[in-house]
Amino acid sequence: MSFKLAVVREVDTGSIGIKAAMLKYGIQGHATITEWRRKYGIFEREYQVGGNMPKTPQQRIFELEQKVRLLEKEKAFLEQEMANVTDKANILDRLIQLAEQEYGLRIRKNSLSGQSEVTQRSSKKR
Repeated sequence: MSFKLAVVREVDTGSIGIKAAMLKYGIQGHATITEWRRKYGIFEREYQVGGNMPKTPQQRIFELEQKVRLLEKEKAFLEQEMANVTDKANILDRLIQLAEQEYGLRIRKNSLSGQSEVTQRSSKKR
């Protein structure tokens, strides 16, 4: 029951799709998860409103492990996005620098208050 509720919760919250849940948990049929969502999705929402039944330590550990895995994936994704944004800022900063040198134009503002950290660091190096 705990396993089914965990799968339904992940799918219902949009953390993963049905096909991804099938692959992740080794569930053979699409209809299995759909049936679980019909059975336990509504039950889960009503159950949460009505009050909590005590969970066994194993259920609580399983839920916490699932949360940890989800948070680790989210952290890795956000770290990658941050690296991408930093790389993009560095590339754009370099392009501005090259354009200023090549064409003798002043593209940057005199005030550094409105510019990104990357731009501020590189302009201090000059």
